[in-house]
Amino acid sequence: MKKIFFDDAKMKVIGKKNFKGEKKLIDYYLITAGNEMIYAFTRNYTFGTYELCKAGIRANELAAKKSKDTSVMKLVNYYRIMVPYLADEYELKLA
Repeated sequence: MKKIFFDDAKMKVIGKKNFKGEKKLIDYYLITAGNEMIYAFTRNYTFGTYELCKAGIRANELAAKKSKDTSVMKLVNYYRIMVPYLADEYELKLA
């Protein structure tokens, strides 16, 4: 799958726990350069993905991330699928 990057290099992805329902979930948000928080998607909770994104990781770095942890790689693959949709929906520029 082709790696698609955002034009804004300071954009970050953060994950917040969402334990309100039956399942443990993580809500992922994009933080733009102007500190605007944009909802991106929700995935099942895993310790590895939460540790990766709880403090924020650059969006372009997440798209290029490689790991032996399968939960992290599933997150990276899903993120790569969602980037074109997010760019189109929220009118974000792609590189």
